This record gives sequence, structure tokens and C-alpha cells, in this order.
Amino acid sequence: MTDMDKRLENIEDKIDSIRTTLSQIAIQRDRIERLEERMHAIWTRYDTLIGPDGVLSSMKNFQASCPRATVKWVWVILVPMGLTVLGMGVALMRCI
Repeated sequence: MTDMDKRLENIEDKIDSIRTTLSQIAIQRDRIERLEERMHAIWTRYDTLIGPDGVLSSMKNFQASCPRATVKWVWVILVPMGLTVLGMGVALMRCI
């Protein structure tokens, strides 16, 4: 083999390694682009959840309009009713 053939083989090997490296870079770039699209989708969902017209804002407004005074009276009624039912259950258990 002549010196020129050796140099050409060396150049071919280098070109093959460059081709392999470029294909790996292309695959990584594709993966990075997909990850960027996913992150954009996640941020879009986050913005729709947290934004001014989002779900959490409407929930906060609903909770702010909750009639707390009425809920307090519901507890005043529910606790005695629950205790009454419990007492009746205990009385029935004693009869058995």
C-alpha cells in the first residue's frame, strides 16, 4: 500500500466517525425537541390551571362566596342528630 492509500483510508475512517457522531447529534436534537414540546404542553396546562381564568381562580371565588354562617348552623343541627342516632343504636343493642 502506498502512502496515499493509507492517508485515504485514514480520511475515510475519520469521515465515518464524523457521520456516526452527526447521526447521534441528530437523534439527540430530535429528543430535545420532543422534550421542549412536552414542557410547553405542561406549562400550557399549568397556565390554564393557575391563570386568572383558570380552574383554581374559579374555585377560589366559589369558596369565597361560601355562606359560612349557614354552614355553622348546619353543624349545630347535624351534631345533635348524630348523637341521637348513636344513642338510639346503643339502646337497640342493649335490647338485643
